[in-house]
Amino acid sequence: MRKRIFITISVLAVVIGLMAWDVYENNKQEALAIAKAQKIHTVSDILKNPDFNVQITTLDINNVAVENEVQQKRIIHALANLKLQESKNFYPWEQATRVDIKADKEYSMYVFEKEKNIFFMTGEHSISYDIVNGENLFEALKDNQ
Repeated sequence: MRKRIFITISVLAVVIGLMAWDVYENNKQEALAIAKAQKIHTVSDILKNPDFNVQITTLDINNVAVENEVQQKRIIHALANLKLQESKNFYPWEQATRVDIKADKEYSMYVFEKEKNIFFMTGEHSISYDIVNGENLFEALKDNQ
């Protein structure tokens, strides 16, 4: 009888221990997912360290070339200083301002001013980000239109 009680208590202790471990692991995974979602990214992180210091061959906004070098630098500087958070939102292309840059590589992106969102189209992937601090970029793009 004592053996049966001991075995029952042992099995219960192991089951409770495994359940506690499962809860711990789930909470840990949830915390990691939240931290990843709240991580602040930069354009440099996303585009794998673009070299915007080289001579920009073309910068097009909605398929119209930006000829003014000062305006080009202003837009590039605003892009380089963006702080972004990963987003799962996607918006209709008609609402976007398309920005194409040809420097060390070709970069394409869609900027959604009203939604404060930017969508990067790279060779590897296409991802949407919410813009945390986009005032300078929005002003630079408006001044060019």
